[in-house]
Amino acid sequence: MSTSLASLRKNKQTTTFVFKRSDLDSALSPLEQISLTVDAKHVNASDNYSFIAEETIDNLDRTKIAGISQNNYTTDITCSQCHTTSTFTSTNLFEKVACPSCQLKFRIPIETELFLYDKHIFESPFINIFRAHHKQSEFYGDVVVYEKIPPAPNKTSNVEEIFKHYNKLDIENYIRPLTFDKDENAYYITRKNAPYRMNLYLEEFGALPDHQAAHVLYNVTKTLAKLATYSCYGAVLPSDIMLELDGSVKICDYGFREALHSINQAYNYLPLPQSAPETIFSKVHNEASTVYSLGILALAFIGGQQVFSENDPHKVIQERQDYFDNFSTEKFPSFLQSMLDRNPKYRPKLKECREFFFHLDSQNISH
Repeated sequence: MSTSLASLRKNKQTTTFVFKRSDLDSALSPLEQISLTVDAKHVNASDNYSFIAEETIDNLDRTKIAGISQNNYTTDITCSQCHTTSTFTSTNLFEKVACPSCQLKFRIPIETELFLYDKHIFESPFINIFRAHHKQSEFYGDVVVYEKIPPAPNKTSNVEEIFKHYNKLDIENYIRPLTFDKDENAYYITRKNAPYRMNLYLEEFGALPDHQAAHVLYNVTKTLAKLATYSCYGAVLPSDIMLELDGSVKICDYGFREALHSINQAYNYLPLPQSAPETIFSKVHNEASTVYSLGILALAFIGGQQVFSENDPHKVIQERQDYFDNFSTEKFPSFLQSMLDRNPKYRPKLKECREFFFHLDSQNISH
């Protein structure tokens, strides 16, 4: 079946989903914990990095899907806590409901042959991220769905070999892919997640406080530098960044996504607003293109919103030139402007970026 949200909506039928502890043991604990903690005012990540509970602990409303007609869909669900089977009528994908008997809250899932999906996390051309239960492995976490693109002429697609390479990477704070599945429409990659998703934080709350932005960017750059020793480069998306409760910063999908991106020169897997010009036009992935994308990420974390939105390759350069013509050195450190230099050879190295964010983090802590 197709993996688009519209197709998931189309294929949502009257189905009985029975949640049993034996079947979804790894899934139920997080779901029940979320239902009990979302009303808390704060979840303390650490003394210096506490976040409001509603930020990104998987309870933000992501159910409004543009362009899809609002119809009623009926689903029978057996509650995992009291084992009562109830009928729920919903109009939105993954709508949050409560068991009428015990008031346990959960989202109405969607079942396919491979997965039981219960939340949509991220969408871009060719890529969707869901929270889901992988039936075969019993894994509960994230599944990244890459819609298939035609293979390049005279070039064999080695997607499984790419997966095996990244599956073996053992780098601190890098969330590696765990399982690989495919069908006629897509590749499905599962991986672990963390409680605080930075793409959802930006959408809901905007800018990170200065000390948190510096802390996150420094740790992101440290991991990017480690990945660079394995020749892993790419665009750094907000959805790639997650935080654990103790404040540690995790990176996911980065590198693997770019490896898929390089299979076919005629298609572009990556969101253009987060990519370097040479990546958009020549599919170049190297240290300089990574630094450029990291600069875009830094502007978003400090400024509270994505600075670029143009998805037409022919208009990208003008959009960015217009932005830099009005670049505010009062709002942003001038070092960020050097990270986004149009000429790759004038951009700083990852090592210099790491040192910059380290000093920025140190200054915020001392204050």
